Amino acid sequence: MNARADQNLMDALLAFRARFGHPAPGTSVLVAVSGGADSLALLALLAQHAGQLQLTVEAATVDHGARPFSQETQALAQWCADQQVPWTLVTLPPGLEQRAAAAGTSFEAQARCERYDALEALRSARGLRYLATAHHRSDQAETLLLRLMRGAGPGGLAGIRPVLDDRILRPLLFAQRMDLRQYAFDRNLPVVEDPTNRSPAHRRNQVRHSLLPAMEGIFPGVTGVLARGASLFRGHDLLADRLLAISQRASFCAGVLTFDRGPGPEGFQREELLALLHRALWACHLGEGLDHGHLCDLLDLGRGQALDLPLGLRAECSGPRLYVFRGNSRLVPPAPFSLELPSPQHQLETVLGRLTCTPFASLPSALDGQRRVVFDAASLAFPLRLRGCLKGELFQPWGAHAPKDCAEVLADAGIPRGLRDRPLLLEDARGTQLWLLGCRRSRFLPVPEGAPDLLSLELSPVPPSIPPQAKA
Repeated sequence: MNARADQNLMDALLAFRARFGHPAPGTSVLVAVSGGADSLALLALLAQHAGQLQLTVEAATVDHGARPFSQETQALAQWCADQQVPWTLVTLPPGLEQRAAAAGTSFEAQARCERYDALEALRSARGLRYLATAHHRSDQAETLLLRLMRGAGPGGLAGIRPVLDDRILRPLLFAQRMDLRQYAFDRNLPVVEDPTNRSPAHRRNQVRHSLLPAMEGIFPGVTGVLARGASLFRGHDLLADRLLAISQRASFCAGVLTFDRGPGPEGFQREELLALLHRALWACHLGEGLDHGHLCDLLDLGRGQALDLPLGLRAECSGPRLYVFRGNSRLVPPAPFSLELPSPQHQLETVLGRLTCTPFASLPSALDGQRRVVFDAASLAFPLRLRGCLKGELFQPWGAHAPKDCAEVLADAGIPRGLRDRPLLLEDARGTQLWLLGCRRSRFLPVPEGAPDLLSLELSPVPPSIPPQAKA
C-alpha cells in the first residue's frame, strides 16, 4: 500500500479546509459518486477520516439513463453498505437528449446541469450541509485549456471554483490525479470506468488523453502551472466584480442590462471598459456566445444605433448608455403587459430600474421627472399599474401645452426602441396616467400646496448581482 498517496490527499484536504474554511467540523457532506476512481477515492477518504474531520458522510449516484448502470451501482451499493455509508441512487427522467436539443446545448452540458440539480435537491432534502465533487488538479488544467480555446475571459479562465455558494465543494481540487488513482487501487475500491471517458468524440477526452500529455512532454509540470494559473484568473475575476460594483456603471432589471460607457470620474481605458462590460454581461447571464469582437462592437455602437448579437441578444444605444437584452429584431420576446405596485413601501422591478414607492412628509429636493416624481398620497388610488403603451396612445407631460404620442415621448427621452413596448406607463387604479418611466411626469394629479402626506416614486439602478459560476 502506498502511504504517500493517502498522506498527499489528506494534506490537500486539510489545506483546502484551512484556506476556505470548508468543510467545517461538525457538519455533513453528500459526496457525488459516479463509480469512477476519483469520486470513489474522495468518498473513501472522507469516510475513513470522518472522525478526525468531525464530518458526517453520505453518498449519491446519478443515473442519466444513457447506458446500462446496474453492475456498477450494485458494487457501489455493497461497498457503501460494508462501510456503513448511506447511499442513494438518483435516476433522471427519460428524454435527456431531447431536453438537450430543446435547450440548444450538448448532451454533456444538459446532463451536468440536471445532475447538479438532482444532487442539490437530495442534499437539501437530506438536510446535509455540503455537496462535494472529486474534481482535481488535472480537471482544473483541462478546463482552463478548453475555455482558453473557446476565447473565454477571466471569469471562464478562473476554471472550476473550489467553493460555490458555500455549499458545493471541490475539496481535492489541488490534489494530483495519480494520488487519487493510487488510493483507489490500494483499497481495492469497486471502480467502474465509464467507456465514454475514452471516446475521442468528446473534446475534453482529446485534451485529457492527447493535448495535455503532449504538453507535459514538452513542459514537465505544466498541469500544475495551468491549475495555479486558474487561481490567478479567479483573483482577476473577483477584482472585476469589485470594480463593477464600485463604479456603478452597470444595472440589471427585468432582463435588461444597462451599461454606462461614458468616460466617468474613473478615467477607465478602453480595455478596462471592455473587461467591465464583459463581466457585467456574464453577471446577468447574457455573456454566453459573445467574443472580444462583439464587445468592441458594443462599445463602438453609435447613439440611436442597434446591434443584433448571437443567441437572440439585442443591443441598443442611447447616448453613453448601452442596453442589452434578449430578443433581437427577428425574435421579440413576449413582454408582460402590466405589473402592479399593490401599496406604498413596495418595490417593482422594471426594465429601467427598481421602482420604489416611499411616503414623504415634504417635497424632496431632487425631482427630475425621469428618475423621481412625487404625488399627493390622498389622490392616488392603489394598486398602481405599470403597463405597455398602446399604439397611438397620447400622454401629456407636466408643463406641456398639448399631449404627445407616447412613442414620441419615449423616443425624445432616449429610451431604446427595443424597450418601448415594455411596461413603462404608470397609472393608478382609476386609469389616471401618472408617469412615463424614465421620461416625464404627467399633468394629472398635481400636488396641492401644503399636502401633508406625499408619495415619492423613484427609479434606482440595480447592480447586476454576481451569480454562482457555471457548474463545472
